[in-house]
Amino acid sequence: MKKILKGLLVFLMFFVLVGCNKALEKDDDYIESEDEYYDFAYKDGFPASSLVKDVPKPDFGSIVYDEDEEGIYIYVSDVTEENVKNYIASLPGHGWNVDPDEENSDTYFSAYNAEGQYIDVSYYEGEMSIIVYSA
Repeated sequence: MKKILKGLLVFLMFFVLVGCNKALEKDDDYIESEDEYYDFAYKDGFPASSLVKDVPKPDFGSIVYDEDEEGIYIYVSDVTEENVKNYIASLPGHGWNVDPDEENSDTYFSAYNAEGQYIDVSYYEGEMSIIVYSA
């Protein structure tokens, strides 16, 4: 439950940052916030970490990510609800089928894989977040 709440908090903080049109500067592979309250350093593209080896790379939208000792936070912008629905439908086939959340839907999904990693995917107004926590 703590992982879900932390994931939702990170997800909401990202949308508050973007939604309030806070200035973002892009420098090489990083996007950094000018807002002192937030300390984000998102990298362009899909992460190469072994933590996401079972996470399918979205073939739509614009992807940035960040990571810390607990997991990887991937954000995809410019997506449609149909993109997310198809992406979520593919996850059980990639091994994300252990203890799925009872409230999974076309726009929200969470489950574990056999290695004990946890994934949380959610969609809100053209943005999709994928959060993967290590076992």
